[in-house]
Amino acid sequence: MFFKNRHARKLEELKEKNRHEEEMERLRQQNPVYPAEMRQLVENFSGKFPRWTTQTCTIYKKESKTLDIKVRYLENAHELEKIEQGDWIDMYLYEDVSLKAGDFALLNLGVSMALPQGYEAILAPRSSTFKKYGILQANSIGVIDNSYCGDNDIWRLAAYATRDINIPKDTRLCQFRVQAKQPAINFISVDSLGNEDRGGFGSTGD
Repeated sequence: MFFKNRHARKLEELKEKNRHEEEMERLRQQNPVYPAEMRQLVENFSGKFPRWTTQTCTIYKKESKTLDIKVRYLENAHELEKIEQGDWIDMYLYEDVSLKAGDFALLNLGVSMALPQGYEAILAPRSSTFKKYGILQANSIGVIDNSYCGDNDIWRLAAYATRDINIPKDTRLCQFRVQAKQPAINFISVDSLGNEDRGGFGSTGD
């Protein structure tokens, strides 16, 4: 009887494993799962598939297919390309630019894009931009929502010139990456956070 029960338990474990793997494979054939959806998947299937965890869904996200991004180029604009080094994608100046010290300009990058639903882009200068051209990004960092997706929603770098400069067309001035949008947030007002204070701003050093 003992061996019979052990065999029955083993058989149920194998059935459970197969159901789990079949469901994961089915989901891998669908669109990428975003963070909020990951948590929902765990809640929906944790009872049916006890082996499902947040880690399971995180691994699935890493294995998901490459994102397709529609890009509309202005005439003779430099095409985007993903290089092996690093995660960020370089962007190119669309036209020759001359700036005087103190000038502000929205520098045309020659492209419009339709980011996938659930994603946004972060735009920042390349590490060498200030050293070579004396350009600062006026808004510190650019956040491009996926609703900014029309033909005339051209990507631009908000630039502040710290010196007189001429920058030729097709110069690599900035870079971007896409990231998943944050999930819905509910702010809860409390009288105390219930945690030990760390010492306030700058408490870890100068």
